[in-house]
Amino acid sequence: MALNSIQPFVSESFARRLALLIVEDRYPPDVFSPKASGVAIDDGEFWRVTLENDLVDQGDSQAIAMIAGAVVPRKLTFVIRKSNAEVVDIR
Repeated sequence: MALNSIQPFVSESFARRLALLIVEDRYPPDVFSPKASGVAIDDGEFWRVTLENDLVDQGDSQAIAMIAGAVVPRKLTFVIRKSNAEVVDIR
């Protein structure tokens, strides 16, 4: 029996952990440091997991966030397919 025949293969907590793992593996800590474990939104076939960058003041009204002269993301949103854990998009 397939594991995802009754419920999604990827749970909400798994999607949040996957997003955190990708950030930890691919982004240097001086560029992106997740504020918390993220917010996951159920979007039907996908989970949308948003992580805010703790290095950036989220209340700052500047169009582009910069640290030490380098552009850094304010937040990252991962679109993760529930059926197979495919990361479809990072925004």
